Amino acid sequence: MNRTAIAAVAAVLLLTLTGCAESADNASDERVAPASASEEATETPAPLEAEEPGTAADDEAESAFLEFVRGRLETFPSQIPDATDAQLFDAAADACERIRGGESVEKMSVIDGEQPSEVGGYFYDSNAIIAGAQMHLCPDTMG
Repeated sequence: MNRTAIAAVAAVLLLTLTGCAESADNASDERVAPASASEEATETPAPLEAEEPGTAADDEAESAFLEFVRGRLETFPSQIPDATDAQLFDAAADACERIRGGESVEKMSVIDGEQPSEVGGYFYDSNAIIAGAQMHLCPDTMG
């Protein structure tokens, strides 16, 4: 073989090997197989399952409701500073039922003996309970 042919073959071989080495360094390609069977098994997502009624979703909604209402009651002067969680949930259930029955929330009070505010005549404590209930316990009543 003459020197020109050898140089050409060497150049082609060098370009081919350089291209392979470059793609091996860029191993971020999605089509690359996992390194082991255990790696493949850990990436398989669990099947989607429906939650049972009364599970974690309800607990999260109840916690979010209490956090919202307690935060609002601490922000403004409250007529019910010692309300228990059970009392707040009972008032929220009452609010949800009354809203579903068609009652307007604007001047609704869900607290026996609650006095309206001097400005506007609103029931601030009830408003906190109603808003929290609508956001977290009975979102179907919003709208």
